[in-house]
Amino acid sequence: VLAASDAHDHITLHGSSGGDARVQHVPKSVIGQILRQRMRGVLAQAGEQVAASGVGHVIGARLVLTGGSCQLLGLADFAAGELDRPVRIGFPPVLPGLPGGMAGASFACLAGVVMASLESGGIGPVPMRSNGEERGYVGRVEQWLRESF
Repeated sequence: VLAASDAHDHITLHGSSGGDARVQHVPKSVIGQILRQRMRGVLAQAGEQVAASGVGHVIGARLVLTGGSCQLLGLADFAAGELDRPVRIGFPPVLPGLPGGMAGASFACLAGVVMASLESGGIGPVPMRSNGEERGYVGRVEQWLRESF
């Protein structure tokens, strides 16, 4: 979403190039153009992946955006226009023990995968080492989930 003032409002960027620290003042409109182009590319790839997967008819017409970048102002409307489908921002279901900081769209996909795995019985006992320590990636994820929730 661009505002008329974006061409006049500037964002100050601090960075270094070749060891030479410099400050740049960039119009918001330039940042908006960069973001639109990047998101257009990401959404095109997502659309191609859905088409190539052969499950487009299963997922229905509506798409749900999750993750931190889905919180960009106006992204759902932009995505709907790019993909010619209704789009909404996904939020995680209410999970007991879920910290408040994880109750936003940034963690919706993770919460949904955990819920689906629990409902389908996909998460089961993890073999233990002789010292009682869980092993493997799944074991570490399960330990993290137990400690976090």
